[in-house]
Amino acid sequence: MRSRRSRVSGLPGLSLAVLLAAPAVAAQAPAADSPTVAATTLPDGWEAALHHRDRGARGEPDGFQRCGEAFLAIHLRAPDGPRASTALFNAAQCLEAAYLSPAATQAYERLLALYPQSEHAWKTREYLVEIYLAIARFDDAARHAERYAKLYPKDFRTEDMLRAAYRVRVGLGQKDRALAALDALEQGLRRDNPERAAQFFWMRRELLTHDDERLEHAMTYLERHGKTGGLDRRIVAEATVGQLLWRRACAKGLDFDLCAAVGRGPPEFSDQGRRSGSDRIVARRRPSSSPAPPPTCSELSITRGALFPRAQKDSVEAQRWFAEVLQGARRRIMIPEDASERRRAFADAVAMASVYIANRGFEELLAVLGEVSDAPDPGRLPELLARSQRLAGELEKQYAEVIAQKTSIVWSIAAAARIGQIAEFRGDALLRREVPRTHHDKTRSRVYCATMREQAAPFYKFADAAYERCLELSITSGTFTDFSRLCEEALNYRDPVGFPRTPEYINRPGLQWTRPIVVGVQLEPPPELATEPASTTP
Repeated sequence: MRSRRSRVSGLPGLSLAVLLAAPAVAAQAPAADSPTVAATTLPDGWEAALHHRDRGARGEPDGFQRCGEAFLAIHLRAPDGPRASTALFNAAQCLEAAYLSPAATQAYERLLALYPQSEHAWKTREYLVEIYLAIARFDDAARHAERYAKLYPKDFRTEDMLRAAYRVRVGLGQKDRALAALDALEQGLRRDNPERAAQFFWMRRELLTHDDERLEHAMTYLERHGKTGGLDRRIVAEATVGQLLWRRACAKGLDFDLCAAVGRGPPEFSDQGRRSGSDRIVARRRPSSSPAPPPTCSELSITRGALFPRAQKDSVEAQRWFAEVLQGARRRIMIPEDASERRRAFADAVAMASVYIANRGFEELLAVLGEVSDAPDPGRLPELLARSQRLAGELEKQYAEVIAQKTSIVWSIAAAARIGQIAEFRGDALLRREVPRTHHDKTRSRVYCATMREQAAPFYKFADAAYERCLELSITSGTFTDFSRLCEEALNYRDPVGFPRTPEYINRPGLQWTRPIVVGVQLEPPPELATEPASTTP
């Protein structure tokens, strides 16, 4: 649609207000003005109205307003005449050119009420949509856009009208009407342009709020448009199905898409400094009626939590969808160069599938690390550590490949965060092990925990580097996700001095005083600047 400059100016003159207040009585107007009549006869005042229009075009202040008044007068003198609808249409255009938008909309609405079959009706509806959008009468704009699409389904402007109606309905929170606009767009293009129809059907996802609705929508898309909507969009839909099934497989709650509950101790601020060695041995206190848990080398900053089982059917099915995504991505994908959003969605879908395939192995690693922490038999520890090392190496390689491809910054950040978690969780598993009974005295427990910390130190160093890489990717790209915040939080917990919390840089948001601040004028220099006498010129 063309852009229109519209503004709401002052009230129109008295004569114009009187003309617009005339009752809109239905007139028997012809479907179209007769060319023969138009060429041979002109109603009284027509040439004068055109003269005022020319004056307005030359920049004279009252030209367009006088033009509108003149054409309105012609219309009211002969509302059943062959040129009545044209006079009213010309009046509306002159009033719009005079920046009298309310008066122009009244004239346009009057035309539609009196002459719905006029040759000017379709153009009038287009102009009304544009004016109502310009003066923020959004519901009226959407109403006329939807009416236009219904009356002129084959017109080339119909798609723009429905898109405008969709945006307005979304902005007004009218979900059902927005979905109806998308349905009309899809049905209108399904035969002639199936790829565009698929695009509008996929846009329905923006209005869905629950995962079950999104899953049903993605499955319906694959059935209806999977073969005609483009291979890249099919891959995006398949990745979405896999993601939603993977999430549904965990009934007890997700922690960054891991079927687990992961937590830490209370956060620290940089002014608290580092903890002493004796404070790092955590022995949780319980009521006297229950025995105290065995001591460990745990610190407040290490992660604690539990891994939950997944539903086997959904998790297997989700991984199958992810495998199909990667297999389909190996084919030749043709995406227009100027379709940046579409290209980004495709790249994100492929990278997401790679991350979720690795996440399955990550949860397997968490189960092994849980055994490392809780295994009562020290003889199994070498086997478990070797197994965790093998799994960690494979996962780090998979996540590193996502980062190296540099196709999706969102999932590169997630992959960097996962690499950091792998290393951190491996170190935490060592410190969560119970201190041997032979080392429960204070001196031996300190020596034991110091040894365990030396073994965990390389893991923590590697984790810190991965978390810093995660934040570097976020900062350099200007993209901050939930995984960016995970990395920032992990660094703060691990090193509150080097990575203080955000509120230490900027205070928590709150109301501020709006009164002016009085600053006195300094009339004399400070004493430290007035110690030396001023030099004098001889």
